[in-house]
Amino acid sequence: MMETDIVLVAPVYNEEEVIEGSVRRLHAHMSDNIVGDWLIVIASNGSTDSTLDIAKRLSAELPRVQVMDIEVKGRGYALRKAWARYEAGVYAYCDIDLSTDIAHLSALIDSVRGGTDIAFGSRYKSSSRIKRKLGRLIVSKVFIFLAKAIVGTGISDIMCGFKAVSPRVRDEIVPKTTGDGWFFDVELLVFAERGGYRLDEVPVRWTKSPKSKLAIIDSALHMSLDLIRFRKRLKAYKPRD
Repeated sequence: MMETDIVLVAPVYNEEEVIEGSVRRLHAHMSDNIVGDWLIVIASNGSTDSTLDIAKRLSAELPRVQVMDIEVKGRGYALRKAWARYEAGVYAYCDIDLSTDIAHLSALIDSVRGGTDIAFGSRYKSSSRIKRKLGRLIVSKVFIFLAKAIVGTGISDIMCGFKAVSPRVRDEIVPKTTGDGWFFDVELLVFAERGGYRLDEVPVRWTKSPKSKLAIIDSALHMSLDLIRFRKRLKAYKPRD
């Protein structure tokens, strides 16, 4: 198992149009701004286009960039597999479209280094700045309302694809998750919230990419049903001492 200070995972599925530019931006930003040893792990999960080939080329060219070929599609599945592969002080991930301004990455890492268990981007804090189509904004807000109503969370934004977690969360909370897709984020945060872990919501600048495949509107109904099923699991959840 490889050891490093920070592991940043970028789950990707059929992102041949954006992966090269995004990985190069991430690499340049981390080289200039992140103190300590770090790795960018491109987790190609089920891609059927040239995403994996591009990722392998970038890994051969750029130092501190590695690739995992994961056959099963889904952000949650990719993160469980990738985070389990490394021993690190901070485990992070971001969406490959870089909708969240990567200038906030240092804030996530510093927060976890300072003792936070999960630091995560929030698009809906008073100082956050977001730009997205009205329809998608409404769907996102409705889902967050349902999450609060059904599972009782007080978190303002459980779906932003921009998070960093401590080794304790990787070891204690991540194994409890079962969602292979976006619902992984809900499980991760709500289990941690119920368990008394230290959470830090970081206001972010966020712009939705017009070409992004991560459109929450397509999954809203399915995820609402997942919330109802998840509520049953929460009743049996025994938080840590």
